[in-house]
Amino acid sequence: MKKILLVMMFSLAFATMSNAQIIKNTLDSNGNRFITCEKVNVKSFTDKIATYVNLGYMNNQYYLSFKFDALNPLSIEKGGKVLIRTENGNVLTLTIDSSDEDNIGTVETAGNMVFIKYSITTIMFVTKEDIINLSSGVSKFRIEMDNIDLTNGYFEKTYKSDKIGEKVLQDYRAIAKALKETKNFEDGF
Repeated sequence: MKKILLVMMFSLAFATMSNAQIIKNTLDSNGNRFITCEKVNVKSFTDKIATYVNLGYMNNQYYLSFKFDALNPLSIEKGGKVLIRTENGNVLTLTIDSSDEDNIGTVETAGNMVFIKYSITTIMFVTKEDIINLSSGVSKFRIEMDNIDLTNGYFEKTYKSDKIGEKVLQDYRAIAKALKETKNFEDGF
């Protein structure tokens, strides 16, 4: 009976670890491959800024993408810095590769409540070495960002247990599998 429970627990753990979903896998007419995995929510219930993360592949480079949602306008500048502390103590310094701002927002509803949600997305190119470091687990990150709730010019999040490293590893494996498949510009035409 114990063996059956152990096998079931291992199977369930493995099933949840391999659930990365590719939402875009295309090849343009110049031969550039674009692969994007689904963004996953890595926030806590009490966070004022919701955080989503995914890994992607574009023009032979991997990128880490963050999406942020808030109840106040957000902006992020190209060239800004991101600090990520892994669970084994390493600190990665990444550079923001795309600017984004949302001063208009979108009207959302939740039950009887109506509110405006502001969203921005940014990417940072990462190496395979960065991905290996991230996959060891992320305990904290800090990103330069402007928002009325941020008086210091950055957003920082500390995790009690890893949410980002596991997602990055799942996405990396899904992208590696997709890259093994031959893609052609005429596919699906």
